[in-house]
Amino acid sequence: MLGQFLEDCCDVHLGNREIWDKSAELFAKWTEYAGKAGADAGTKTAFGLSMRKRGFEADRVKGVRAFRRVRLKPDEPSGGAFDYKKRQANDDA
Repeated sequence: MLGQFLEDCCDVHLGNREIWDKSAELFAKWTEYAGKAGADAGTKTAFGLSMRKRGFEADRVKGVRAFRRVRLKPDEPSGGAFDYKKRQANDDA
């Protein structure tokens, strides 16, 4: 499910170390995403390990913990949140 989260909610740039986002914000969005799917998001530690296994570099940027090579996609202009169950229904169709 983490792969689907990365596809749906993040911009991934494995070749660009200058792209980054705060670890806390990535984890918060992941927790929201997993919860909407009815899944357990797990711990921050497990999330960090999974992110590193996928090639994202844990670092400190501007004094905050971050992951490089990934960032959250901007929120939709309408303010709508991603609906995992709607996506799942579309995928099943």
